[in-house]
Amino acid sequence: MILNYVPLNEFEVYCKENWDIQPEAGGMPLEPPIFDSPFDLIQDAVYFIPSTQDLQPQSSAIVGGHEANGDPLYIVRAPYEGGIYPGKASPKESVYISHDGREINIHGKFERLVGDQSCVRWAHVDGRFYYGRLGGAIPVRGGTEPPGAALYIAQASVEGGVHCGKVKFDSYAAIPLNGSEIIAESYNVLVFCD
Repeated sequence: MILNYVPLNEFEVYCKENWDIQPEAGGMPLEPPIFDSPFDLIQDAVYFIPSTQDLQPQSSAIVGGHEANGDPLYIVRAPYEGGIYPGKASPKESVYISHDGREINIHGKFERLVGDQSCVRWAHVDGRFYYGRLGGAIPVRGGTEPPGAALYIAQASVEGGVHCGKVKFDSYAAIPLNGSEIIAESYNVLVFCD
């Protein structure tokens, strides 16, 4: 009996041909995945849209945490110093990102993450961020840092609240709070559901 299989696509051929040469260090990859964005694989589950300082809740806005008083914090991103940085927005306040050890209050353009909240979940990470610590899940890309390093969306419990910020490969999460960039060694990363 002869079986006829569906031909492999370009990505599958690449993986098959390069399967045994993927670099590893302690079970963790040394290089980011070969795709530029999870949206290359999973489209339209969640996405960023231009937004304004009017942060009234939207049913499609993705919640990234909450203030100590229980007010929701939404996931946003904003351009700053040549990068696009993920951060947080409160309906009562403004948009905040972290950069170079500080919390930055954004007064200009930003984007809000919207979509189907049931298509994403939080994956817990202790220590530096490596893709292997996500158990095969694909992280939601939140932006870039010069010269193009991917930034992902993180959240951590800080000062009675759960605040969202950023994390990049081989680093800890960085959370904007009270004028500073808080470094969290135990945090969650937003990933696409299986």
